[in-house]
Amino acid sequence: KGKFGQPNLAVQLLKEIQSAHGDVLQKLPQKREYLHQLYQRKEGEKLHKSLGTIIERGIRFPVHASNCLYDLRMELSLVTEYPVLIVADQFNSIYWPTPFWSQGKQVSTEQLLTVGTFRCLDSQGQLQDEYRLANGMILCATTKKYGSPFLGKAAKEFEPFYEPGALYGPFDNNQDLKVDSRKSMKSSGGVSLFLKNLDRSEYESTLSYYHEVSSSVKPLFDSHEKSLQFSMSEGNPEKIRSMMTSMTSL
Repeated sequence: KGKFGQPNLAVQLLKEIQSAHGDVLQKLPQKREYLHQLYQRKEGEKLHKSLGTIIERGIRFPVHASNCLYDLRMELSLVTEYPVLIVADQFNSIYWPTPFWSQGKQVSTEQLLTVGTFRCLDSQGQLQDEYRLANGMILCATTKKYGSPFLGKAAKEFEPFYEPGALYGPFDNNQDLKVDSRKSMKSSGGVSLFLKNLDRSEYESTLSYYHEVSSSVKPLFDSHEKSLQFSMSEGNPEKIRSMMTSMTSL
């Protein structure tokens, strides 16, 4: 109730999940109860109810796709037959203010059912109970690469619609986990790590790896070029990867 669907995004995600894990999900039984037997398929004289049939309904009926994605996520919390890994990139962005409005009020990401499906931390950084996995882990990566138009000065207009200090949920204005959020995450069994850029020795090891897997017989760079590339990339792994793929046959 009070949630907004994003059917196009939800259908896309369901199709990707089905393509990657559909065979396994068809074997896993549903462990939650649903009204009107929404997620079942008749096979001869038997009714088939699996996590796969949840996906099938979402793809077949896009208007229900966001609900299906959410129900699938909740089912994954209960899976014990296989270890479950849920990975979310740009995790901090799902706590940004949104450009959507309804009845004169701004719609928060918490109200967007598809996005909210992966919003596993509350505003204090605590892992919400319904998102805990019975057998598995959640891996989230944050980034500052993609700026939001709702950060910095532009965020001022949104502050009246949020509780003080709650504009970015567990994140601060610099898009880092707040100190208190980091403590809350740790207390609920989570771990937060900072990934720094590579130092010179790590950079050298990375170049050695690229040389091993490339088709080049001679070294990719001489000592001067190595120093120049390290200076240009600042040890950033993504920049190094980009430079290497543009200069080699990888």
